Amino acid sequence: MMGASTGGTAFTDTHADMLATLARDGKVYLALDNDNAGRAATRDAFWKLTSRGVDARSIPIPGAKDPGELYENDPTLLRMVLTSPNLHPSTAVDVAHHIARTYEAGTDVATIENTVLAARQAAQAVAVLPVEQWDEVITQAAPSFTRDGEDAAHAANMLWAETLAAGIDWPTDADPETLTPQQAQASEAKLEQIEQRLTRSAGIDQARANMDELRDNLRRLQTERDRPRDQDVRTGNEPSQGGVQR
Repeated sequence: MMGASTGGTAFTDTHADMLATLARDGKVYLALDNDNAGRAATRDAFWKLTSRGVDARSIPIPGAKDPGELYENDPTLLRMVLTSPNLHPSTAVDVAHHIARTYEAGTDVATIENTVLAARQAAQAVAVLPVEQWDEVITQAAPSFTRDGEDAAHAANMLWAETLAAGIDWPTDADPETLTPQQAQASEAKLEQIEQRLTRSAGIDQARANMDELRDNLRRLQTERDRPRDQDVRTGNEPSQGGVQR
């Protein structure tokens, strides 16, 4: 593992281009400052790196502001966190946690509306990852949306629903009347592709119920949009032409 400094908390496109070129096995490990500025920089780095096809990973800095301080406090601990792959989750987990805290999800003052909005934004970060990573990332991110990790299964289910919707470009908050059967067909085709990939990973078990619900909604929209034409045929009414109703 080769270390590099960004020269501050700012993470620019130049940094992303350079690290994408140097990334071994397509991965970059981030250990930015453990404060609000550092977390914001981590979020920016995630989006810049993933847009370049890089698998961004996070290295924890327990009990310290940055790796330098951790080295001064406990060099053995720093060595452990640097060399333990199981301690390097996708940076999407950190992004989801930051979003959850911004919306106060998982706190005593959390509301259903804020929690759903937070999950919807976090799902965007999960959805840009390879489908095969979704299950692991959602499982690791879910506790951030609960109080003290309680009911993490419910939070994971919510994240699955929003991630699947984001993955098939299906706007869960849109008015169904503004969506077309063509959009539903395109989204259903994407859902089939996701299902095929999830079938080859552990994620299919967690995603199944949400996928079935999404598929039912997509097909219901197509059916409802076709119904007026079917009714015209059954009743013998001719479709309106030129804006004139016969």
